[in-house]
Amino acid sequence: MADQIVANRTSSFLTPDDLAIRYRIPKPTAAKWRWNGSGPTFVKLGSRVLYREADVESWISANERTSTAANG
Repeated sequence: MADQIVANRTSSFLTPDDLAIRYRIPKPTAAKWRWNGSGPTFVKLGSRVLYREADVESWISANERTSTAANG
């Protein structure tokens, strides 16, 4: 349990602006993903939205495709 708490403290976070810049997506796209639940998991701290870098990387890996014909 203590290891998990330490790991969470050292996590790097991205703001929606950071996410948009790093992955070259329009900022409204990230907002749409949050609204419809199709994007990476995020954390709300008051009115702030933050993404753990590890969660974003996991989401990207889960969405890898080998063909445009692949469903999902």
